[in-house]
Amino acid sequence: MKKIIFSTEITDEDLKCAEEWLQEQGYPSSEMAICEEAAEQKRNWQDDEISNLDMFLEGNILLIADLGLWNGRKSGYRIIDNNVGNILSSLSEGEIEYFADTQTKQVKAVQHHHDGTNYITFREIKPGVNIDNLTEKIYNGTYTQKDISRYTRSLYPHVAKVYGW
Repeated sequence: MKKIIFSTEITDEDLKCAEEWLQEQGYPSSEMAICEEAAEQKRNWQDDEISNLDMFLEGNILLIADLGLWNGRKSGYRIIDNNVGNILSSLSEGEIEYFADTQTKQVKAVQHHHDGTNYITFREIKPGVNIDNLTEKIYNGTYTQKDISRYTRSLYPHVAKVYGW
């Protein structure tokens, strides 16, 4: 089961909310205006969730990605700073759903874009460890769950505490 943290997808409900807001404010509610307002509201909600998750960890955050590219699937990684809220701005292209997987106790994202779909897992790098061996294995696609657990730890407990799961 997954608990949604945030999704960039603009839903019919988002469009309805934007249209109602425009009408309440007395603004024209053309289709373009509604879409623009819905996108603006979505960005504001994303900023709210970034603020909700504004907490610093001991270690930086490692993004482990299974990338869907035009030339097939590849493994990749990126390291961002140690603020949990920054995971919600670490990806920028396409529709993105950030969620907590309650079975695996992991914080993840699914990113749909023009080439395919990316699957990302967010992990805290354990303080004082050198992750060069892990990042090389990720780059080569030879990493295991044991490797990930050796060098990193889950963000799930931090996120779950914020949302009361």
